[in-house]
Amino acid sequence: MEQLSVDLDRLEEITEGKRSHWALWICQLEDLESRFEHLGSYLSCLNAADAHKDEYQQEEALHQENSAGLSTINARFGGALGRASETVFNSLVNDPKLVDAGFLLQEKRNLAQFQMDDASEALASEMNIHGISAWSRLYDTLSGQLRFDYTDPDGETQTVSMSARVSLTSGSNRDVRASAFHGSNKAWSDHAATCNAALNALAGTRHSLDKRRNSDHFLNEACSQARVERATLNALFEAIDETLSLPREILQFRTQKMGLQKAAYHDLYAPIDLPNQASISWKTGTALVQESFDKAYPGLGAFNKEVLEKRWIDYQPRDGKRPGGFCTGSQVTKESRIFMTFKDTMTAVTTYAHEVGHAWHARVMKDQRPYATQYPMTLAESASTFAELLLSDGVISNSDFSDAQKLTLLDSDAVRIIMFLLDIPVRYRWEKRFYEERREGIVSINRMKELMEEGQQKQFGETLASDELDPYFWCSKLHFYIADTRFYNFPYTFGYLLSVSLFARFKAEGVGFLKDYETFLEKSGSMSCEQVVRESLGEDIQDSAFWIRAINSLNEPFTKLQRLLS
Repeated sequence: MEQLSVDLDRLEEITEGKRSHWALWICQLEDLESRFEHLGSYLSCLNAADAHKDEYQQEEALHQENSAGLSTINARFGGALGRASETVFNSLVNDPKLVDAGFLLQEKRNLAQFQMDDASEALASEMNIHGISAWSRLYDTLSGQLRFDYTDPDGETQTVSMSARVSLTSGSNRDVRASAFHGSNKAWSDHAATCNAALNALAGTRHSLDKRRNSDHFLNEACSQARVERATLNALFEAIDETLSLPREILQFRTQKMGLQKAAYHDLYAPIDLPNQASISWKTGTALVQESFDKAYPGLGAFNKEVLEKRWIDYQPRDGKRPGGFCTGSQVTKESRIFMTFKDTMTAVTTYAHEVGHAWHARVMKDQRPYATQYPMTLAESASTFAELLLSDGVISNSDFSDAQKLTLLDSDAVRIIMFLLDIPVRYRWEKRFYEERREGIVSINRMKELMEEGQQKQFGETLASDELDPYFWCSKLHFYIADTRFYNFPYTFGYLLSVSLFARFKAEGVGFLKDYETFLEKSGSMSCEQVVRESLGEDIQDSAFWIRAINSLNEPFTKLQRLLS
């Protein structure tokens, strides 16, 4: 941290130098950003692993304060690129020292039109540490330390950390699910005022900055971060609306298999009662992933073995561990780390495969310069979900696996369809409506709850019991509180459906497609989503027909599930 501060000061001196020094200065900035990211990733891992450690939180906060200087330099650099003439800019991107950095430099140049003057951007970067980032850190601390009561199958009431919520509300015992769901929501309701204040502060600050940056819509930055056009986003959700009958039918089918008329929110991710099922241990689950990867994609299989052998994953549940899961990495070490809480279910196994997919994406790009590896979430989620599909297909197509194991995977596939086509669209549309109303003033707790229930009823239709919704979802979902990324949810659905299209190509063309797939991954950091899909698949993702075809293809695994359960 001390060395980063010294190097940051030296870099600031170079920015005042001659234009002929720019290429060298950019390379030094690239190196400095990679080292800042490395330290930030490490501190994030420590805080996720143990939210009770005050010193971890203090070090992370200090690191974010130090990073403000880097944000200021980047803003000033972007403004300089925006003001440069075409001749000067072209000579810069053609400099031999900046090979493969052109896309990112052009992106910075384009974004300069939405920047304030240098002094204002510097102030905004500094204030964000004590504003947006501070609210985000507060939420992280709250969620890591929050505990709730639930009744276990023996009738005993236990107090557990919030990180256990997901596993408890997705287990097979409905009484446990209901108890954990209502117990955790009671805990969140007690802190709703804090969550409400945080979200209003996050959105209010962003609206103020957008206005001063002459950005006419709050989705502009989200689309820029995701590297998609608004037309692409519109096409995606138009397709979801046109095909709602499929995910609703899947949810209704699963609900009936549970012996219920309608689902409660805590039933969405619960396993249906399948014959001859048993819990899946960490060892068995990772072995399933290994075998599936080895058979279909040997390169990914070898990498997965390395992840396990080198213990790049924290999977054990424990007190103080934050909820959720993620994969993070470093441009310094060219290594990844995976964080999740494993519960003995196929859903947890699938989550593991998902995170390894992220890590594989980084491995494929390891020989590229850092400025060519900054891919958006929309394309990152494609790699992770592609890995999930490999796992599912590997088990379902293998005669060595029992019908019970296949049913578990097919049911897991069905759960993912419900998540990506019903649940995540609710999150996106809730957040969109919240931001629209926040422009007019503070949005109250009751209004947030109303918006959430309205969105859930509209998206799920009659499949969800009207008295078993989740009005506090906006409290419990950490994605709404992430400081650096706006609208964190829609990239998951985008990436899922894009991966479905990629996987369809793989199934049609065989292992020969894997070279094209890795090219897709390699280019993901140096093209827009529209460009990389056009080059790798020859498809237009601004046409809703592309997304409709992907959604309709999901009927196949659902049909297999129905057939095995008939």
